[in-house]
Order: sequence, then structure tokens, then C-alpha cells
Amino acid sequence: MKRVAVVVLAMAAMAPTVAEAQCPLGATCFFGTDVTGSASTRATNVNALNARNAFFTNLIGVGTETFETIADNTTNPSLVFPGAGTASLTGGGSVLTQGPGTEGNGRFPVSGLKFYEATSAAGGGTTFSIAFLNPVAAFGFYGIDIGEFGSQLSLLFTLVGGGTQTWSLPYVATNGQNTLRDGSLLYAGFINTTGFTSVAFLGTNSSDVFGFDDMTVGSIQQVQPPSVVPEPSTVLLMSVGLVAVAALMRRRRRA
Repeated sequence: MKRVAVVVLAMAAMAPTVAEAQCPLGATCFFGTDVTGSASTRATNVNALNARNAFFTNLIGVGTETFETIADNTTNPSLVFPGAGTASLTGGGSVLTQGPGTEGNGRFPVSGLKFYEATSAAGGGTTFSIAFLNPVAAFGFYGIDIGEFGSQLSLLFTLVGGGTQTWSLPYVATNGQNTLRDGSLLYAGFINTTGFTSVAFLGTNSSDVFGFDDMTVGSIQQVQPPSVVPEPSTVLLMSVGLVAVAALMRRRRRA
């Protein structure tokens, strides 16, 4: 079966791809999706996991919510993330349990037995939202079985100090006749060290039900600064300087 993979790095030096162009300015985005599933088969977690791993290489000591300790049918859970504070998830979805090796119309937990299930809103409306008590800088999650009934999922971030950023996830939604995304799996990771206080999940088709699992949140302090690689000219100047210092030390010893 076909497999689609995209890993988006907004800061890439090369010319941006279509997916890169969708990542908001000043942010770094990671995305991968697997479309090897069906209504009764779980998609393989290959491309999505690669995106998750790339996202995590930028983080230190973050916490992940798997929903395992939250009671079934809970609609508005309060969540705790070590080092990043608390968050409140509000909307029309609820926590569900799905036994091992089973799928509910293409939806399943990624880890453990539980996940949050929601019905996509229509016309770009808010499906559900997550508010953070303290500003955070990193947000990642698995999405399950999204897009096979035409819903294009977007994330709306409210930034510290005002303003918003929208990231439309770079997958191709289908219309229900083409079942390519039935039972699909995706991972989306977003980092913006400006900080943001909430994220809203926006949908476009109310026929689309999807799962949400393994939510990771990181504070500004939990985002690792990028490694600085010296420019070639800088390396050359450093080398010349070291040679000059060594020559000077030799002269002093001879004297």
C-alpha cells in the first residue's frame, strides 16, 4: 500500500517545499503520515514515528499525555506536563478505551488502551482546544483516522503577547469514496520559542471522526537551542589565529 512521508523543517536553508511553506514563519514544524491502514487495520507507525523522533531531538525532559489514567467518557480533562505546567482540553470529544489488536472504524490508541476521540467541526470551526496555564513552546501529537471524509485539520496557536499562527497539516484529505486515509496515522510537532498559550484544532467536515493521542508539551526552557555550526570563514580565521599563537609561543621559548 502507498505510504506518504513528510518531515518539515521551517528553518531549512534550501528552497522551501509546499509543506515547508505551510509552516508559520518563525516556527519549526515536523510532520509524517502513514496510510497503510483501513477501517479494520492499524496503520504502521513508520513515517509518523520518524517525525516524532525528529521533534523530540529538540526537547529535554518533556512530558507526554497518553490518557491512560483518565476515565472513559471524560470530555474536558485537565492535564499535567512536568516542567511545562497544566493544560485544559475542552470540546466535544471524549476519552475512550480500545482493546489491543482492535480498531473502532479505523481509530485506535497509539500507546496503551486509551485515546481521545473527537468529531471534526465543519467550515473551519473549532473541534476542540487546549489552553495552557503557563506559556509553552512545543506541542506534538498523534492523529488517527483523520482526512478520509474530507476534513483538513489545522492548528491555530495563540501567541504570547497577542497574535495567532495557523498551521494547516500537509496531508491530502479524501472525500469518503477514496479510502486512502481510512485508518491512517500522522504525527505533527510544532515549536515556536516565542511561546504560545493555547492551540485550537480546526476542522472542515463534520463527517470526519478522528483520534488524538500521545500529546507532548514542552516549555520554552525544555526546547534545546540549535547547535551552532561555524561558517567556513570563521573556522579558517580560528585556524590562522591558533597558528599565530603557536608561533608566538615558540619564539618566546627560544628567547
